[in-house]
Amino acid sequence: MWPDPPACWVAGIYRRSPAHASAPQGTPEIIQTSGEGFGPGEHETTMMCLERLPGLPSGDALDVGCGSGLLGLAWARLGKGHVHAIDVDPRATDQTSASAQASGLADLVTVECTRIEARSVGRQVASTILANVPSSVHMNLTDALAGRRPHVALISGIRPSERDAVLSAYCRLGLRRAAASRRGRWECHLLVADRRDG
Repeated sequence: MWPDPPACWVAGIYRRSPAHASAPQGTPEIIQTSGEGFGPGEHETTMMCLERLPGLPSGDALDVGCGSGLLGLAWARLGKGHVHAIDVDPRATDQTSASAQASGLADLVTVECTRIEARSVGRQVASTILANVPSSVHMNLTDALAGRRPHVALISGIRPSERDAVLSAYCRLGLRRAAASRRGRWECHLLVADRRDG
């Protein structure tokens, strides 16, 4: 189990554990409960995604491989829209659900323990995809989305040696790379719908 996260700022939001004091009144905050979901906030892939969130357009989001739920919680707290968070690990979805409840975001964050293939992602695609997952999961996700592209995909968990294959899979959906960042051995890419495809 990850230890309680230290209180800190993420994407302009104060993130704390239930044991920390609340943020000053009027300050947006997220309460992240302890648990075993990936992505307590300090990992390079999570941080790169969090830094991009404020600049993304509003709309419903699908948080694929939600882990600890931090990306989805930040999306909801920023007022971007509803989040459907999915993960195959029940420990991750339990933590995400508990954190959403503690943060007062349960009405904006729906959590489901399932595989991408088991859920008809293509028929229920959100306007934004948040996917900080291994490259193999990105490939499964693009298969599930075939024919139903999102407007935006924020993807991370990608090593430089895997970049071309992963980006090619998303490009086949009609997405193009708009921005990228790298920390250590990890990359994060912002993809947007290619207007040339209509």
